[in-house]
Amino acid sequence: MKKKIDVKKIKELYIATDTFSVFDDSKLRDLNYKKWVEFVEKNSTYFTWYSETEAGKKLAESIKTMPLEKRKTYLDLLEKYRCEAEYDLKKKHYLINVTFYEELKYISISFERKVTINDLEMYYEMAKHLDAQLLFKGKNVIDKNVLENFEQLDS
Repeated sequence: MKKKIDVKKIKELYIATDTFSVFDDSKLRDLNYKKWVEFVEKNSTYFTWYSETEAGKKLAESIKTMPLEKRKTYLDLLEKYRCEAEYDLKKKHYLINVTFYEELKYISISFERKVTINDLEMYYEMAKHLDAQLLFKGKNVIDKNVLENFEQLDS
């Protein structure tokens, strides 16, 4: 029997080609970077590339003064490897951070607020677009059946 996922406990989700644990990610295949960029850009009313945020623009300026060996790490953030969603005017930052980790072969999605069924549906669609799975804790798959159960709980 599948373990039930408590939506209230979700603070981070992953998109990967298979389930994984921190100790064993050997089953994972590369995610398609072009498809990732395509999905984010197709949903540009929802997502904002990190490079287009205030924080991203400040980082771009500060990179110019960094030692060369430190620049690579930060340059990846300004290339299309990270995007943000849902800007909070009071807190003056985004509440959702989505990062494509090429070397780890997964996408990490972090939330600073409660996850909604709409969030789950958006990231489920992203996972489908990437021929991958939406995962909670790397090992619990969030599929159509799980989404339907969340919808019933949400109503």
